Amino acid sequence: MTVSSLGGTGDDFLLMNVNRWRNEVSLPPLKSLDNVENAELRSIEGKLVKVASDQKALTGAMVERDGKTWFFKLTGPVAAVADQADEFSTFLKSVEFFETDRS
Repeated sequence: MTVSSLGGTGDDFLLMNVNRWRNEVSLPPLKSLDNVENAELRSIEGKLVKVASDQKALTGAMVERDGKTWFFKLTGPVAAVADQADEFSTFLKSVEFFETDRS
């Protein structure tokens, strides 16, 4: 599992990253976010992506926060990702963002 953030937000940015993830498991790109599930990390809404090929699976969530997009990604063999699905979901529900003093 990896957690990372990048400066960038918006639907075009999210779609670019959904397609990057799809490419990681050898799937063709999407043209829109219409078929991408919504996700919620505590009270912050985001997107949930579940993709798999014959060999590799990826489940990830993306949430926008303070001008950045945070990525939470679980990748590996299909069976391993499926086996950890509940734990990954529990982890996502535990994520908290704290306000920072920007003075």
